This record gives sequence, C-alpha cells and structure tokens, in this order.
Amino acid sequence: MIDIDATLIGAHSQKEGAQGNFEKGYGHHPLLCCLDGTGEAPAGILREGKAGSNTASDHIAVLDLALEQLDREALEGDILLRADGAGPTHELTVYCREARMRFSVGFDLDERVREAILAMPQSAWIKAIRADGSERRDSEVCEITDQVDLSAWPEGSRLFARRTKLKEGEQQSFADHDGCRLAVFLTDQPDPDITVLDLTHRGRARVEDRIREGEDCGLQNLPFRSFAHNRAWL
Repeated sequence: MIDIDATLIGAHSQKEGAQGNFEKGYGHHPLLCCLDGTGEAPAGILREGKAGSNTASDHIAVLDLALEQLDREALEGDILLRADGAGPTHELTVYCREARMRFSVGFDLDERVREAILAMPQSAWIKAIRADGSERRDSEVCEITDQVDLSAWPEGSRLFARRTKLKEGEQQSFADHDGCRLAVFLTDQPDPDITVLDLTHRGRARVEDRIREGEDCGLQNLPFRSFAHNRAWL
C-alpha cells in the first residue's frame, strides 16, 4: 500500500520557493509518498508554497519516484495507491489503471454525491469495522456506485460513503448532515465486502503519523536558502 499526502512547511526566513499557501500561511508545500507496511517514506518532492493540492502531474511524479525504490518482488505483486480528497484526479486513476495498480482515493462530496447519500435507505447501511473485525458503533458505510455517474472514471470504479456520528462537543460543518460526518471514497478494488474496503481506505490516515515523524526529524526546518539545495535535502 502506497500513500500519497502533502504537508505545509512554514518559512520564518526568506527562502526560494516560499510563498503564500491555501491556509494563508507562508512557506513550502511538499508532497510525500509512504509505504504503509513498513512506515518508510521512499519519495518526496519539494514544491513551492502555492502548489496545488490536486496537481496530477505532481502525484504521478512522486509515485514514480516511490516505485523506483521497490524491488522486483514488490513491483510484481499487488499495489494499492491511497490518497485523500486531493488525489481523485482522472489522470492519476488512469495512470494507476495503465500500470495495473489499484487505487483508493477520497472523492469530492459535491451536491450530486450528497443527494445520493441522503437518498440511501437505512437498510443499505452496514456497520463499519475496526482492525480486529469488531463493529464500530457510531460509523456506517454503504455503496453508492449506482447512484452517481462514474462514466468518466476508469471502468470498474466504485463509490462508497461513510457516515459517522459526531461526538459530543464536535462542531458540525457544512459537509455534515443531521449530526453525522460524511466522507466518500472511490476505488477499483473488486472485494465484495464493503466494510473491508472502508477499513482499508481509513488506514490511509497512518501516513499523517509518518509526516509528523518527518517533521520531528527536521522536515519543518529546511536548512538552506536555495530551493534546489532544500529539494535535495528533503
């Protein structure tokens, strides 16, 4: 399982490539690639602060760098690419399909998807599971593939929704509904057990731990003024 995720690095001094970002901060916006099974980060590319979150060419570039680090046995086995909501570009999913890799990526919770979720009957929802197979009391998942037009995505793409009851004290956002947090992901995995597919996709969150470890090891403090030097250091 290969996870792609971006992070923001603040710049407290004048450095090449440091720019304003979408969170109104100032610095760089690197894109990192991690292996879920080992916790290793085989690849990362330094980007300017204004770099987009869903730039397909950057996702493909860092994925290629990561694949170059894998041995033949890994390359000949099954590979699943996971990404958050910034990853679902047509170019990236098509690239995975052409390379015979599976994908599991976050999907935009737009109005058509939201309407499809709200139209699903209670009987369509199944309790989500934990890693040990036990049910999660406040989280459910269902498949909405047939309710949304996916003709523009690779053949065999499937769309899933998850709803999780907000905990006491959590604020409901505009994307939530009736006290539940909604999330959607797109995958081309054929597994009929949608709870396993959901569990697998949720495992992508572990990449955030890898990024925090990188920040603890100095990622937040690029040492050079030169963008090229900082890129090599990263």
